[in-house]
Amino acid sequence: MLPLSDCLGCELAVQIHHMGFQIPKLISLGPDPKCIRRISLADARMTMFDLSLLKLLSASAEFRDKSLKGCQYSAKLAAIVVHRTSRPDAGPSHAVPTLKAAAKTLSSARRFIVILRWIKYIDELRAAHTEPDRTLRRLTLVDVTLNILVDAMQDVVTLEKLGVLGHGVLPVWFEPLADKLDVCLAANSVVLTGFKLARGVRMLRVLESKETEEGARAKAHRMIAAEQLALLKYACDLLKTLDSAGRTPGEGLAATAAVISSVLSARKIVVKAR
Repeated sequence: MLPLSDCLGCELAVQIHHMGFQIPKLISLGPDPKCIRRISLADARMTMFDLSLLKLLSASAEFRDKSLKGCQYSAKLAAIVVHRTSRPDAGPSHAVPTLKAAAKTLSSARRFIVILRWIKYIDELRAAHTEPDRTLRRLTLVDVTLNILVDAMQDVVTLEKLGVLGHGVLPVWFEPLADKLDVCLAANSVVLTGFKLARGVRMLRVLESKETEEGARAKAHRMIAAEQLALLKYACDLLKTLDSAGRTPGEGLAATAAVISSVLSARKIVVKAR
């Protein structure tokens, strides 16, 4: 084992450990850039935070949006749970309006983060034409087009809510139409991901029949696992958008689905950033 005094970070780890704190991870403060070492401290193992990854995530508007989305629907779900579990004779819980207000505030904050998000889909619209499979190409074109349309309409709604366009300027059907198109987007994403998953399974079977090298099969397995998680994510999105459109089997189920979707989306961003 390396001496604990090899770097300042290691010495700091020992001091903090002696104070009685258990720290799963620690930023190494040593001058040596290669000082990313595991530290053995009797009953704890600590590793250095990946600072480059944290910088990428902090600069990612999409990661901030998904993080806020998780917090928003967690607060909403907590409000539902507290309301349903509170005793009628105990009177109304003060936590419920607080949690609902927090969810509403986080929802408003997310609107600022995702504004002009539809611009990023323009390049994807061009790339969709290169898809060799005709069915997947059409589904991808529909997916990208709906993404642009829904995000642009939500931006207009945001500007109206901020008073930039003036209150009451938009027709009453505009925002409900955006919510219904969001449902169509989520449903199309489920179908598209299902087709991609089926293609990945077929590809894996071909690789196994030809007894190709292990690396290619492992890559196919990872792709299938990613598509399975994406399918779960879009299914959760569908439940959440149905709730926004006023058609849902339950508010609690929709909030739970939104939390799961945000966690899966954030995980995908972290995996891509690594």
